[in-house]
Amino acid sequence: MLLVVLYHARVPFFSAGFVGVDVFFVISGYLITGLLVRELEGSSRLNLLHFYARRARRLLPAAMLVISVVLMAASLVYPPLEQREIFSASRAAAIYLVNFWFAGRAVGYLGGDGGANPMLHMWSLAVEEQFYIVWPLLIGVGSVAVQPERLRARLVAIVVAVSVASFFACVWMTWKSQPWAFFGMPYRAWEFGLGGLVCLLGQRTFDINRRLLQASGIVGGALVMLGVFMLSASNLFPGAWALLPAGGTALVIASIHRQTASGLRSLLSLPALERLGDLSYSWYLWHWPALVFAAVVFPYPSVVVTLAAVILSLAAAEVSYRFLETRFRYGPLLGGKDGRVVALALITSCGVAAVGTLLMHHALSGDVSAEQRIYAAAKEDIPKVYAAGCHATFDALDLPPCVFGQPDAPVTVVLFGDSHGAQWFPAFERLAIEHNWRLLSLTKSACPSFDIAVFSEEKRRAYFECETWRTRMMERIASAKPALVVLANSSRYDPALGWEARVRRTVDRFATNGIPVAIVRDTPWPGVNGPICLARMSWMNRDAENECSFQRNQAMSWATPFWEAESRAVSGYSTSLLIDLTSEICPDDRCGVSRSGKVLYMDSHHLTASYASSLAPALAARLREWAGRPDSPVRALF
Repeated sequence: MLLVVLYHARVPFFSAGFVGVDVFFVISGYLITGLLVRELEGSSRLNLLHFYARRARRLLPAAMLVISVVLMAASLVYPPLEQREIFSASRAAAIYLVNFWFAGRAVGYLGGDGGANPMLHMWSLAVEEQFYIVWPLLIGVGSVAVQPERLRARLVAIVVAVSVASFFACVWMTWKSQPWAFFGMPYRAWEFGLGGLVCLLGQRTFDINRRLLQASGIVGGALVMLGVFMLSASNLFPGAWALLPAGGTALVIASIHRQTASGLRSLLSLPALERLGDLSYSWYLWHWPALVFAAVVFPYPSVVVTLAAVILSLAAAEVSYRFLETRFRYGPLLGGKDGRVVALALITSCGVAAVGTLLMHHALSGDVSAEQRIYAAAKEDIPKVYAAGCHATFDALDLPPCVFGQPDAPVTVVLFGDSHGAQWFPAFERLAIEHNWRLLSLTKSACPSFDIAVFSEEKRRAYFECETWRTRMMERIASAKPALVVLANSSRYDPALGWEARVRRTVDRFATNGIPVAIVRDTPWPGVNGPICLARMSWMNRDAENECSFQRNQAMSWATPFWEAESRAVSGYSTSLLIDLTSEICPDDRCGVSRSGKVLYMDSHHLTASYASSLAPALAARLREWAGRPDSPVRALF
């Protein structure tokens, strides 16, 4: 728990404090397996209703309180644009499905910013609850028709089989789709299983040399801390890397499982640590919303604000534990009737989820200002190629025909690039309709049109899907014999990849086939999410346009070296044109994400479709000037 708080508070040297969740999963598997096995060995049966009632008493009251507080606070602190996402996540959290909610958002390239959602931390509790539903059933089935003396052996075999399958599925899914491996219960089940195995094997297996047990505890603790200090968000996690915190935790538990006295057990028995252990669940629930709300109310980073949020969350945890958790956990709720407790838990969860649904639908209806509606619309103002299935996602290796403009026109223009190429689609579609072009739109997320191998930040591995897709699109372009290919890409790739040489190779390939090329310079990156920043500042009655403005030099600092490399790469090619619309997007030294009531950006770096369309005349002017030259290769365009 403490590792997670330190990580979320951005304390130096704890960049991998997120592994605290893995530690928690192993401990949870150990405790729950022990509870179930002891019941089986004592009575030869499992009372599942009693088990679920106990879990509801322990976990539900505090969780529902936190979700309710977040719903109320979000209504006051956040603008309507962000309220819907928070209310939607809160609804999913109330029914313990929020891990799937965040997994879906994480793989959506233009999805919401889940990292700023006060319900983000609830994903691990959803995984835990899903485990609590499945694990007792698995243990119960494994105990059928088995002699008492063979019970543990059979359960060990079952847990080993499930854990091994889950681990390899986790490794594969981490490579295939990391967000689903991170948030998905089936891919985390092996961590619970490790804890369960320690419990099942502990009675006899760990009755060995005391020094060896102590050594295993030291090694386990070292593995956990190695994971904390060595890993970071850039690692392909969980996958095999999760063995460090999970395996280390299992060794630590094994070392104290059969020891009544040890240095490690004595350390963990210190009053302060024991109290933190008592408060760990409540503190986990409160700490993240406190940090997120503090960052919204006080948008400029401050150690004092962060420390105050952490202390406030710990105080809330103390109050919650003392006056809510313990009373529901040990008090005579509903006369102690398990069926009534489970029914009340279901009603409460569904009730809180229903409130979240009502608030979500009300967020952008009723008495909402025209400005807030504009900002909300801007967030959804994306090119229609996404809805048409004509922007390739990360896993896609091909595209449908994707013909726009005038499909039967004799002149073909191709738009080729990544999502920063797709953002120009509205402008080129407008030109295609006005000037009788056949427009082919060929774009793919985070995949530049230049002949370069890239590393996928989404996959955290070599992006081989990009190379396969690009090769197929190059073949499609060659067969289309276009009058012009427009190359438009993001400038946030690794400069060490040899951008200039790769651009020259791509342009040369088109030139060899007699195909003219226009390269569009990447747009400025404001450094803020345009619609969200505007909505927040307006909601707080602050000067939104001024507060969300940015320095042009800073916004273009990353893009400038790429543009200079592209300029050098095409020098000497009469069949190439460079198009720079920076002065239209950002005409002054300091620029805004909105202008004259029009929002320019739909997120932190993509133009809104409507604003991109308004830049069509500026694009046409550059192309028309080129087409008007005596030796122009694109005279057929106009």
